Amino acid sequence: MALGAQPKQVHGFVLRQAILLSSIGVAIGLAGSFVATPYGVNPHDLLTTALVSSLFMGVTFCASYVPARHATRIDPVQTRRHE
Repeated sequence: MALGAQPKQVHGFVLRQAILLSSIGVAIGLAGSFVATPYGVNPHDLLTTALVSSLFMGVTFCASYVPARHATRIDPVQTRRHE
């Protein structure tokens, strides 16, 4: 924001970065589930895979929303003074 970004842009940037990292983690987890044999769950069970992946993405969004909102409310001038 100190360089001219709008709060909405900063909020979107923080959320996109969190969702990107979570998506990479889910993709690695899905690849691992097809390689390893899970305990009592068929790795090709589409419903379980979709639900768990959606749950992880939802948790990521909820966990990153508050820091993203906080990042948009910080005054850049005060932040620079503390450094």
